[in-house]
Amino acid sequence: MSAQEMRTRPLSRTEAKRSLSKAKGSIESARLLLGNAQYDTAGLAAIHGAILASDAVLGYTAGLRNAAKDHKAVVTLLKKNVRGFTKTQERQISGLLNMKNEVAYSSRLFTHDETRILVDQATRYLEWVVSTIGQIDGSIAG
Repeated sequence: MSAQEMRTRPLSRTEAKRSLSKAKGSIESARLLLGNAQYDTAGLAAIHGAILASDAVLGYTAGLRNAAKDHKAVVTLLKKNVRGFTKTQERQISGLLNMKNEVAYSSRLFTHDETRILVDQATRYLEWVVSTIGQIDGSIAG
């Protein structure tokens, strides 16, 4: 793993709580946008919400966040620093991150079904993050 892939920045629990709040807002926005047939924007909101959720769980459990240019480097950080990060969560966050550039920069428009999958994955990932943080600090869950 290159030094770039492992770049991190400190993130306090207070900042992690803010990231979690933003993650919840982004994913809720994704659900609303999906319902309003704004599929590409919904997909971006879902992916961004998952990135924020990753920041939250890393900040809360390890006091850090990913600072690499490639968002995919977060998977290694999660594996290394967050107990309970399983293959399920790895598939969820990796799947979302793998779609980021296509959703953001592709000229094609996403369909309802494609976007629903992204929103569902982000929602399940966020639920895991909330549960993980809630096991440490019961005041955060929910």
